[in-house]
Amino acid sequence: MSRIWFRLALPLSLATPALHAAAQPRAGQTVPRFHTKILATDTLQISSPALSPDGKWVVYHTYEFARSNIWVVPAAGGAPKQLTSGDHADVGPHWFPSGDRIAFWSDRTKSLMVLDFDKATGNAVGTPRRVTLEAGKGIAIAPDGARIAYITDRVPDGSLLKWVPASGGKATTIAEIPPELWNPQNPSFSPDGAWIYFTAATRNRRISSLYRVAASGGKPTVVNPNLTFASNPQVVFPLAAEQQVIVLERVPKKGAVLTFGGDTVSTFTLMQSAGDVGRAPMDAKSYLLVYGNIVSPTRLVGLDGRARTIGQATGQEWPTAWSRDGKRLLVSPEQGAIAIMNADGTGRTVERITPKNLSISEFKAGVLSADWRYMTLLSDSTRRSPTQIMYIYDRETKTAREITRHAERNGVLTANGDWFGTNHGEFLYTEASGDRVEIHGVKPTGENRLIRSFPRDVGSKAKFGIDGDKIAYQTLAGDSASLFAITEANGEPQKLMTIRGRFEELVWSPDTKTIAAFATTGMSAGRPTAEMIFVPVANPTQSRSIPLGDGGYETVWSPDSRAVFFLKADKGWTQTSVWRYPVRADEPARNVTQNETSMIWGYQLSPDGSVLALPAEQNRGSSLWRVDLTQAAAAYREAKAKATQASKP
Repeated sequence: MSRIWFRLALPLSLATPALHAAAQPRAGQTVPRFHTKILATDTLQISSPALSPDGKWVVYHTYEFARSNIWVVPAAGGAPKQLTSGDHADVGPHWFPSGDRIAFWSDRTKSLMVLDFDKATGNAVGTPRRVTLEAGKGIAIAPDGARIAYITDRVPDGSLLKWVPASGGKATTIAEIPPELWNPQNPSFSPDGAWIYFTAATRNRRISSLYRVAASGGKPTVVNPNLTFASNPQVVFPLAAEQQVIVLERVPKKGAVLTFGGDTVSTFTLMQSAGDVGRAPMDAKSYLLVYGNIVSPTRLVGLDGRARTIGQATGQEWPTAWSRDGKRLLVSPEQGAIAIMNADGTGRTVERITPKNLSISEFKAGVLSADWRYMTLLSDSTRRSPTQIMYIYDRETKTAREITRHAERNGVLTANGDWFGTNHGEFLYTEASGDRVEIHGVKPTGENRLIRSFPRDVGSKAKFGIDGDKIAYQTLAGDSASLFAITEANGEPQKLMTIRGRFEELVWSPDTKTIAAFATTGMSAGRPTAEMIFVPVANPTQSRSIPLGDGGYETVWSPDSRAVFFLKADKGWTQTSVWRYPVRADEPARNVTQNETSMIWGYQLSPDGSVLALPAEQNRGSSLWRVDLTQAAAAYREAKAKATQASKP
């Protein structure tokens, strides 16, 4: 593989959204205004903090490899207390309005659980009790504490907003959230309990909006069509009691409180290491943030079991490409830079990606050519457009050539499993043209060819896998998906199979005889179930399916076409590992990284298929802070008044 890989938001199905930390507050870094430190730890990663209704306690969960427990700490500072323990994933704690119970998601029962809490001592009372019969995400507790609302996925598409009695029982569906609304999250009751607010992004646009639905049931509606947010760099949390939203932005590091009408109430600065997103208390007077210290030095893990660290444990490194001889690695140590080092960890050089003929300052590096001279750059200055500008950057001349201004955000997987990958020397992209979606291949020198076009209703929903002129794609009909293959230029599509569910990744084997199809095919306890399906193109009735549990991503073929590698998730995405799945049923699957104790979010397979280069995540501690929104609002009003006065003649 040869993809420049920048870390995305942690895909924990049970956790709250996050601005994941690059480092703890740096030495000498000025603490921004309105910040007060509550807790610092050198060993644990704090996540999902929430202030109790009486303002005396902060509950949070710790984030470790294959383990997460619930803790509390006095809001005024002091020693933390552990409320849950054991080898479990207890995440996303929420306070009941009474302050004497805490709800959280847990893999103990793959459901929502409730724990009694002694407000005087800060100790747990009894053991957690199961409330739901299924897993989900997000928690909203009604003002009277009698109901808990949450969100579950629905196969093949969309989500369901449900509520369940706080004492447990049968869940009731409040609303069906359509597939067009992607990643609904952060549900919140209105003060009278009549409405539930949540945020969601549109699938085909880079915009998030605030929605609401009657707690008695109905269809979600947009609160304010003019109140929109760039869904990638911004995280939005509704404060229904105050008819406000908190907006945290990754670039630049800043936060703001806005009314539902779009007026600014306050602004505040974040440290450069802004970490996990907390929740505001019901009075919206403060907000909790985590600043963390996570490093991920490059680590090599061989199929023979031998492993060694060759990267620097000073920041987040992401292995992005192997040289063709397997002797060098290219990693991305920071945004807008690459580093090249020998596979033994020596001879490291850092290079800034600085196109001298472009004025863009923010871009995402894409895929590299085989000789590493050229790479794609993707730019979206508005962060709201459904498409991106695509360039080919020449590392020798440090110039960039614009290829298209309308590259679709859904990319193409090439034979080895790369999004926006090279296709026998061509860079690939898709773009809309009238009522069609076109797949293009472009050489580093700029020659552009149309590989194939599809009707818009097919192309906009397809997951394309390409090798040369061979194309694999899906069509959708209701809750089913059909897999098609085109095996020659301008050839007719061949229907290979139909499943109930959706194909997520389609990858041709290097010998083009088999398609590895990663698919979501059902539900188990409220969570999607996943499978890896090996589809022989010449004889699709001989397909073989392998269950994948919680799922994962990054399907990559071995060079000999005998197996695929896959980054598999377990325990509600608190544990990840890379597995090797053979095509032959008589060969066992194997966890290649079974001896690793770090979270893994990506990997690069060596050219000979014998070594994985991966970013081994290491937690170096974190700190919990309280942002005073009342002070921030007063300072904003004062600054606005001064600006108004200064503008008068």
